[in-house]
Amino acid sequence: MSESNDKILEKLSSLINIFFLLLSAILVIGGLIGWFQLSSFKDSLRNDISKETKSVLPKIAELDEKKDSVDRLIGELNDLRNSTSEELSQLKSITERQRVESSPGVLLAKARNALDKDKDVVESTKYLTMLLDTSSSLPGEYIYAALFAKNNLSNKPLVRRLLDKALKISPDNTLAKAVRYEYIAYEKPREEAQKEIEDLLSKHGGDPSIVKAAANYYIELDDYQGLKDAMLIVANKYPTSAPAYRNLAVAAEELRLDSREIETYYDKALQYSRNDDSIHARYGHYLRSLGRFDEALEQYKLASEIDPTDDDYYYYMALIYFRKNEIDKSIQNVNLALELSPDLSQTNLRSSVLKRRIEMSSK
Repeated sequence: MSESNDKILEKLSSLINIFFLLLSAILVIGGLIGWFQLSSFKDSLRNDISKETKSVLPKIAELDEKKDSVDRLIGELNDLRNSTSEELSQLKSITERQRVESSPGVLLAKARNALDKDKDVVESTKYLTMLLDTSSSLPGEYIYAALFAKNNLSNKPLVRRLLDKALKISPDNTLAKAVRYEYIAYEKPREEAQKEIEDLLSKHGGDPSIVKAAANYYIELDDYQGLKDAMLIVANKYPTSAPAYRNLAVAAEELRLDSREIETYYDKALQYSRNDDSIHARYGHYLRSLGRFDEALEQYKLASEIDPTDDDYYYYMALIYFRKNEIDKSIQNVNLALELSPDLSQTNLRSSVLKRRIEMSSK
């Protein structure tokens, strides 16, 4: 019985060994198969990657070329931008220079220069005509140009066009209205013009520019009675109008009226405008004509204090000091007149003559 059991155990042990051998073989074979499959997969994957890499490399190279092209294009664009920026800057500078050179103020200065230095009326007119094509929001630039043309050039259409341009910018500009009216009044019948001037003064006599324009009209016509009548209209309606009293004094002088009336007008003019140097100077001329030199000298001094750049005031003070035999003061003032007056101007020439007279008298 025990032998039988031993045999059974021995057979069972052999079977177990065989089973494990078979199992080991199966595992080994499975491992080999798995290894072969893995190796095959790796080779396949490697081949696929190699193929993909080979197909991608040309694309990468192509992209690199495109990148280089884009970089070159960007560089060209930057160069073009820098070049364009410089050209635009130059163009802007040229345009700005042209704008400045063609501005109303510059053109008026050129017109003055052409007339003052070269005595070239045609060139001066050309610059003022160019001024009509400019654009400015300041009516004064065109008014001053019109006044310059009015006083220096015989070109009525140009004066009117400049004033019309000023009035287009500022329709209510009284100075432009006054100057334009003064200019066209000469072309109207005298009675009609005077009636219109009287109406204008009754409505706008408080405006100094209107009064000045009306006064200029009568003075140009040498009509001092008309000037007096017109200024009385202003003085009655605007009793504090210094320009009205100044022009009344001028009219009274020319009409040779009583000196007390003339001085009353000057006193009233100065009462309402004590800082107007032209009134002091005009009063000084009147007093000097009467031989009242000390009073005239006082008026010239006041005028020179208000406007120390006016050469005429020093000339007249020098003249009075010379008459009073105060040589040092006369020399001092005549030198100031010469210093301030432009060469060959009337005041400069008169002062030069006076200085020679003073020097000769002191020898």
